[in-house]
Amino acid sequence: MEDLDITKARNIMCFSEADRVKLYHQNMQSINNKVDKLANLAKEEKIDFLLLSEHWITESKDLPNIDGYDWASVYRRKHRGGGVAILCPKTDKIPEFLEIFEQVLEKIMGNGNSTDIIIGGDFNIDFLQKESSATKRLMQILSRYMLHITIQQYTRERTRAKKCIDNIITNLQNFKSRVIDAHISDHYGQEIVVQYKNTTNKVLRGKITTN
Repeated sequence: MEDLDITKARNIMCFSEADRVKLYHQNMQSINNKVDKLANLAKEEKIDFLLLSEHWITESKDLPNIDGYDWASVYRRKHRGGGVAILCPKTDKIPEFLEIFEQVLEKIMGNGNSTDIIIGGDFNIDFLQKESSATKRLMQILSRYMLHITIQQYTRERTRAKKCIDNIITNLQNFKSRVIDAHISDHYGQEIVVQYKNTTNKVLRGKITTN
């Protein structure tokens, strides 16, 4: 089979870079000693998404830092070899998220509504970094609606960082919470158990719409 001439391949790409998304797959045969090569390739080729197979990483804390990218999804094995992952470009959409999040809370809890509420998810904001502007802004929003976080320990561990970016938020007081490493993904799970003292079941149903 004739080798592909990459220069010819580039010439037939007639769409502009602004309108395109570039994906790149690589069988790594162990990423451990090839991080710099991969990062340089991604930068030179302006790759949007990296699809990796056989990265050979067995623990989430060992995921290396690839400049400009986040590990969006990772599958690992406990024994040597294998493993697949998707890396996506880092983006800063936190301000937009916080604005929408506050609007949603206003619809649910505005005008003195005392509805019990539990919100869970990956906020992509490190709750342990209390001095960061994003964390401060989020905590201000939660305080306004009498909400608080239930998880105070890291939920994602990597070689160079431990972060608490996943959480369960509520306005309830009588609860117990914990982090569980269920070996399902590179994020730990969060559990909350709420104890209700009354026996009256009150369910709020509604729809949130945006203009």
